[in-house]
Amino acid sequence: MGFWSWLFGTLSEPSGSAPTEPGRGDARRPAGGPMTAVAERPATQEQASPDSDSDQTPWWTPQADSLLEPAEPQPPEPAADALALENLLISHFDGHDLTVPSLNNMAERVLPKLRHTDCNFAAVAHDIAEDQVLTAAILRTVNSPIFRGVERVSSVRRAVARLGTRTLRTLLMHQSLRGAIFSRRGAANCFAEMLWRRSLASACIMRGLARFTRIDEDDAYLLGLLHDIGSVIVLRIVHAEEKGGFADVDLDTFEYLCRQSHQEFGELIADAWKLPADVKSLIAAHCTHPHPDDPLRIQRLMLILTDMIAAVLCFAPSVNYNLIQCRAARDLGLSDRRDYADWLTVLPAEIDDFIAES
Repeated sequence: MGFWSWLFGTLSEPSGSAPTEPGRGDARRPAGGPMTAVAERPATQEQASPDSDSDQTPWWTPQADSLLEPAEPQPPEPAADALALENLLISHFDGHDLTVPSLNNMAERVLPKLRHTDCNFAAVAHDIAEDQVLTAAILRTVNSPIFRGVERVSSVRRAVARLGTRTLRTLLMHQSLRGAIFSRRGAANCFAEMLWRRSLASACIMRGLARFTRIDEDDAYLLGLLHDIGSVIVLRIVHAEEKGGFADVDLDTFEYLCRQSHQEFGELIADAWKLPADVKSLIAAHCTHPHPDDPLRIQRLMLILTDMIAAVLCFAPSVNYNLIQCRAARDLGLSDRRDYADWLTVLPAEIDDFIAES
């Protein structure tokens, strides 16, 4: 896809557009009440692959009534408030009177430097040191089990040199998305936490699926991270409406609004961030089955399957999907692959570790 080459080239030009650590699982709303609890996902201990001698059943084992296609969202009951907010969101699809979240200022400043083969890490470290949040994220990453060396790193300059350009680029995109999600405080912040965990889980799932599809893992990772970015605008509008006196929006309504609107809003953000045409196309349309001759068919199928996996793991509204025989898995050639089933078995623990390290 050439994602990084395109993105870092375009970011060398100025753009004209303007919490707590993520936890396990997804926030769920108990019946009849506000979102107050966190649902447990399927246990990751002692999970077995299909032919294992263990008595434990893998979490992904298909059920008799499991679905093979993505479920269509239904307005929550009572539907009046949800439909009123949906109409309000639709009125913003043209981008008028809408403030689109901008790319992180530090990302715009540093990414062009990272694309050079003779990158001056000292200059990059000097820039990054001006941003306390980004500095903390980089030091946390460099001292994580993946990158930790013999000694703990406490200087930004050493951290930048150890991580290298590719990891730094990913961290900058992380911070841009995180900043866009957590730019508002208030009642909607629990939804922001949920969106952030979902983005990280999707990135991890897409990177794993890339092993089976010959899609570049870094491209897949960024697509997973960004494909639902339009939900950020839904979050902002819901927050503004609640501040203006609209009744508090519950989780079911928020999820419905995101599903109905996130692709259109995602396209607006992709334009504002000057993302590549392929990435913009995937952000703008990834919920319906692609046409056989679609040049981005594999990526769209991966995103559909990613969303289905996230739903079964409760990072999204819980749905009982057959992740082995569903249409997306079949079209990707995964239904008869033992290594795909093995990967699914260990995936929950993989996601937990990734979120903890992120």
